[in-house]
Amino acid sequence: MLNLWYNDDIKKAIDSRRLHSQLLPQDVVVESGFDY
Repeated sequence: MLNLWYNDDIKKAIDSRRLHSQLLPQDVVVESGFDY
């Protein structure tokens, strides 16, 4: 979706860090190096 929302190329969208949050189960996953 990043390549669609921010006009990034596919490689940049794949290489970017991710934050994933979901309701059930209540888990948050953050890749190392993510500024928050």
